[in-house]
Amino acid sequence: FRSMLEICHGQDLDLQAGARSLAEYQLVVERKSVAAYEWVATVGAMIGTDHPALLARCARCGGELGWMAQILNDMAAVWFPKPGEAQEFTKPGFPVLLGLQLDHPRARTLAQLLRDGPLDRRQLCALLDELQVRPRLMTMALDHRDRALAALAPEPDSEALREYGPSGLLRRVPLRPQGKQILTLCLDWLLHDGVRLLGS
Repeated sequence: FRSMLEICHGQDLDLQAGARSLAEYQLVVERKSVAAYEWVATVGAMIGTDHPALLARCARCGGELGWMAQILNDMAAVWFPKPGEAQEFTKPGFPVLLGLQLDHPRARTLAQLLRDGPLDRRQLCALLDELQVRPRLMTMALDHRDRALAALAPEPDSEALREYGPSGLLRRVPLRPQGKQILTLCLDWLLHDGVRLLGS
């Protein structure tokens, strides 16, 4: 219930006026997307284990996937609008807010265009491409993907993955590699057209 309230709070913040800075937007994403992915990953993990350390690692994996998904979603919203979507772009997400904080003369142009009113999508995309926003965001998304997979990597000597069994003896909690392998395949498939997303 706490997770659901956090997600709803984040969604409500997202539907309001909109973040004015990258840091402010990251707080919204943390409440909205990251909390949702952490929750789903934890609930899924509970089907297979009740070990606190394993549940925490799965939650961490889910959170990183939430960051990755939001970055990719925001990129698609700017550069790959749905058919019939308006040419004016009004809601800044990762691409615009990252572009605004870059130390580049065109970042000031972007800020001025935002102050003037709704942005023409073609003009916005051209400006963000001049700022090299797409490769920066893709790097961020891939870093989150790597951290998600690292959270599931086996740690053979970790004390956190030991517990006392029914006989009172200390035993290792088994960490099966199949889940990580399946997730890796899913992420490879999801990102297989990343070159297209980068526009190269």
